[in-house]
Amino acid sequence: GWIVDAELRNSIRFKKHDLLAEPAVGSRFDLIACRNVVIYFRPEAQQDLHRKLAAALRPGGVIFIGGAERIADHDTLELEPRERPFYSRNERVRAVVL
Repeated sequence: GWIVDAELRNSIRFKKHDLLAEPAVGSRFDLIACRNVVIYFRPEAQQDLHRKLAAALRPGGVIFIGGAERIADHDTLELEPRERPFYSRNERVRAVVL
């Protein structure tokens, strides 16, 4: 097992989320890890989920996806591909409409 320093642990929020049914709400996240899940969804659901994740990410934040996954419409979501499998949200991002 791992023991995480209390100061670090108190600054991190872990959350379970129903990806298809629940909107991405709350504060803007610095990191969203959604690995090896989206590949099992229909293309329409994938696009919807990518839109929700991008909207929940703060400018400069990072989405960490599975190695076999891609965000095809990353340009329209103001996401920049980084070293695979990471995408970062543009610092000068416009509001994304949910």
